[in-house]
Amino acid sequence: MSVDDALMTESATAERRPSRAMAALCGVLAGALGLGIAELIAGLVPGAPSPVLSIGALLISLQPPNAKQLVVDLFGTNDKAVLSLAVVIGALLFGRVAYVLDDIQQRTRRIEQLLRDGHL
Repeated sequence: MSVDDALMTESATAERRPSRAMAALCGVLAGALGLGIAELIAGLVPGAPSPVLSIGALLISLQPPNAKQLVVDLFGTNDKAVLSLAVVIGALLFGRVAYVLDDIQQRTRRIEQLLRDGHL
């Protein structure tokens, strides 16, 4: 296979490969789906803890006392709601980053394969 053929094959593969923006969107959707299923199970199974509330409780326990007081002063009685929202946003961002990193890894593997086969 010539270099031109390898590049044409790579460009054809790139056309089928989703963009990084699409990978990021898929990551957010996968994170939302996973979190939603976990919350649903927590609501249906007696005694099962909510993942969002459990992570929120862990974050609260790890904060120094001054940080806890600052959050209470900023948000008042809404501090738990803000913390829960922050946990959800963090989980969605984690999903986004995971999918984008996976996309980068797949592209790198394809380039390595082309280099190993002597096409580039």
